Amino acid sequence: MHVAVRTLGARYGYALGAIASGFSSSTVTIAAMGHRAAKEPSNLRTLAAAIFSNLATVAQSGFADTHASTASIAALATSGQLALQAVSIPVLLAVSCNSLSKCLVAWVRGGRRFAA
Repeated sequence: MHVAVRTLGARYGYALGAIASGFSSSTVTIAAMGHRAAKEPSNLRTLAAAIFSNLATVAQSGFADTHASTASIAALATSGQLALQAVSIPVLLAVSCNSLSKCLVAWVRGGRRFAA
């Protein structure tokens, strides 16, 4: 992230850094951006845009942080241990818990303005 910001400036560097680091850990990226937003309130819009880039990357990669949960649910369904009609509820719970945890991390690290 530091190299991207130094090379491209805050406007593009944070967005590129968020996309790149989001592939490793979107939660850590959100926490790092929140930390920066708390220290650099003048860059709040830029950091928020970077977070949206990060979240778009996560969405495109198939709900990256919930892949283990959804794979386990799918395995239960294919083995007959979970009815196919019942699959949607645990998958939605996994995705919802993941999203809520990211919102909480954003609020704790970056404050209310960053999380909103």
